Amino acid sequence: MSLRDEWAARARARREVRNADLGDLIGRNFHEFASIKTASVADHSAVEVAAGMLSRALVSAEVTGTTVPPTWMRDVGTDLMRRGEHLSRIVVHRDTLRLVRQSSWTWEGSSADPDTWTARTVETGPDATSTRLVPYGGLIWLTWTSDPSSPYRGRSPSRWANVTAAAAANIELSLSREASGDTATIIPVPLATQGDDSTTTDNNDANQVDPFAGYRTDLAAAKGRTALVESMANNYDQGGNPPRGDWQPVKLHPEPDQAAVLLAQHAYDRLLAAHGVPPSLASDADGTAQREALRRWHMGVVEPVGRVVAWELSEKLEVPVTVTFDNYALDMVGRIKVAMSAVQMGLSAQQALELADIDT
Repeated sequence: MSLRDEWAARARARREVRNADLGDLIGRNFHEFASIKTASVADHSAVEVAAGMLSRALVSAEVTGTTVPPTWMRDVGTDLMRRGEHLSRIVVHRDTLRLVRQSSWTWEGSSADPDTWTARTVETGPDATSTRLVPYGGLIWLTWTSDPSSPYRGRSPSRWANVTAAAAANIELSLSREASGDTATIIPVPLATQGDDSTTTDNNDANQVDPFAGYRTDLAAAKGRTALVESMANNYDQGGNPPRGDWQPVKLHPEPDQAAVLLAQHAYDRLLAAHGVPPSLASDADGTAQREALRRWHMGVVEPVGRVVAWELSEKLEVPVTVTFDNYALDMVGRIKVAMSAVQMGLSAQQALELADIDT
């Protein structure tokens, strides 16, 4: 098969994939991608989106009852999404509270009661690491959730949705490998008939040129530049007509299958949803859908996480701590509708506003 025929066959194969039923293709390939499990889901963009959104939301929280730096709140959001847990050592020096983030830890204890546990923690500095044994009461430990069989270990959303997470990571890895392929502009030129021994094949005599030797060399060295490769036509240098397409540049570049691109989007949306982020919140949706997605994410993720943080701080610091957020009219449209309906039912305007929890 000539090189031109090979390119044509590959083009036909690509068209057949594009014209296939993408829905069926996704169904067949989703579990195949998940079974590879070679990529790290921690590097997936959906995890970073979820971690970034939660960390920035916690930074904007107002903490009363104690003083914690916003950077600590940021780290809590990042760790809960990426690792499923966060651990900080409580340090009080001259009435000043510090929460020192731990890089790794293991729990020790023979009882299911966390108050009896001790953590062997590791703190990492620029030049050294330090290991400590710290009782449970001296630590701020937050988890996204945990399994009853291992209550001493937090689990991230991607660990629970491990099939989707593995599929998403490996699809992204596949697309990354596709995108990292060499790009080049190839210009076919007339095929030479004479050459030295370095360009010959092993199966022919010394005067027979390997028609692919120059192509392989030029393409390997192209790296985005223009390459001159041998024409696939014969007898051009003996007066034959130039082949159609010779001297015309041919662009080579990554060309992922449309099915893989669509599958990556589906996996991205599912992974976002597993982390509590409505997919429409991270897409080019209209304003109404964005506001509704923001309201659901804030009420279903941000406020519950803030409540867990406040409870843990209150327990360990032995002072009442609250974590509140500016709801920036997340549900104002719904509240106004409730107030209007209450007025129509006979309540006064003030009563309706109080019922809908609208400050005046």
